[in-house]
Amino acid sequence: GPSSYGKDAFELDDVKAVELIRGPASVLYGADAMGGAVLLRSKDAADYLQGTDRHFVGFRSAGDSANDQTKFGLTYATRAHSRVGEFDTVIQVTQREFSERDVNGDGTLIKTRWAIHPAHSLQLTLDRRDEDVSSQLLTELSTSVQQSLADDSSTRNRISLRHEWSADTRLADSIQTQIDHQQHDGRQVSYQLRTSYAFVNPRNPASFRGTHVHRNSDFGFN
Repeated sequence: GPSSYGKDAFELDDVKAVELIRGPASVLYGADAMGGAVLLRSKDAADYLQGTDRHFVGFRSAGDSANDQTKFGLTYATRAHSRVGEFDTVIQVTQREFSERDVNGDGTLIKTRWAIHPAHSLQLTLDRRDEDVSSQLLTELSTSVQQSLADDSSTRNRISLRHEWSADTRLADSIQTQIDHQQHDGRQVSYQLRTSYAFVNPRNPASFRGTHVHRNSDFGFN
């Protein structure tokens, strides 16, 4: 419905695991996790590089005749050793289109991990998702609604920096510190051609059959 936005702007090809926490999780994940949390964990380069592999390249494609869907994806992972530590990086790009509703969307995920020391590592994550959806809302058509169209768009950008320390001390076995920033901008624009009986003019009998009116709605979410 209008202005109902959720955290649905993510690419399933990037997801490594989904963790569901039932009940309060505010201690770990902040005040918004009072009723629980859904954690989506994206894949790392290590999920693609096996053993001594240094590079991985993968292509994905799919099609569906039911809604004319086409999907293409590229994954590249690499690992390098240097005097200052080990680096591994994964880049994943996905592009999708289909026309049951006219949907165009693409996503890009980049994760770079730097193993500074056997006990310390830093990981930088850049995540972007764009989506544009054009719909004909046929379920809204009635004797008073002749046409209903919608154009929705959303953009999500996320940057994350994570530090992992294998402390192995009496205080803690490991310590993880993470800083995140995420921005989600969305817009829903809809148009309806309706028949209104709010403009009846007793001097004009034709007005009793209703008057065509245009209804435009514009919602923004940040």
